[in-house]
Amino acid sequence: MDLGLLLLLSVIGLALIMAGSSAYFIFFMKRIVFRQLQDLDHVRGTGLAPERWQKGYLIKAKSDSPRRWKRRKRKNLKKLAKLTRFAKTTRFMEDDDTRAGVLQELKGIRETWEAEKNPEGMD
Repeated sequence: MDLGLLLLLSVIGLALIMAGSSAYFIFFMKRIVFRQLQDLDHVRGTGLAPERWQKGYLIKAKSDSPRRWKRRKRKNLKKLAKLTRFAKTTRFMEDDDTRAGVLQELKGIRETWEAEKNPEGMD
């Protein structure tokens, strides 16, 4: 095989590897970081858990029991804690004052969610 052809194939192979890894990184960023930013905006805007967190619970809500409701509440609080940790460490905040404000809002939302009672009064 000619050395020039081998060099050309190597360059094309490396370019394809770079394009593939870039596409994977974009997918990873959308999946992990931007989804958490959307969840953060939704929680701050509405004070409610995002629908994505509720999918399994809403399907099973027809035969809702106090135990299932408590489990859903506990899972939502864990996800909110994870979102709070994300807000503490992310670089997507404008400055420290913004971060402190967001963390204060999340703290208030967490207290509201913790104080929430079962809608049917079966708590």
